[in-house]
Amino acid sequence: MSAALVAAREQAARIARLNDFARQAMGVACTVVATVGFRSLSDADQSCARELIETFDAFTEDNDPHGERDFGCVYQLGDGRWTTERPRVREDEHERVFWN
Repeated sequence: MSAALVAAREQAARIARLNDFARQAMGVACTVVATVGFRSLSDADQSCARELIETFDAFTEDNDPHGERDFGCVYQLGDGRWTTERPRVREDEHERVFWN
């Protein structure tokens, strides 16, 4: 393995650790910026979405191709429940929150 590839992997791993820390300690390890759309959600919905973001760890090659754990999405279903699983049918989705 080339030195450049090793360095790139080490950098991606460091970025991933920092992103995990920022996500798990929002407002402490990073500055949180929320859009007007997110802030328009009820306090309870904001809390549910934040909890899913803070605990998210289902990163795969498909949703994290660079290995930096820096982006994701949580969904609110029509019945009000929040989930990290994308609804199979768009009509089942009430809200969608992207984070990075």
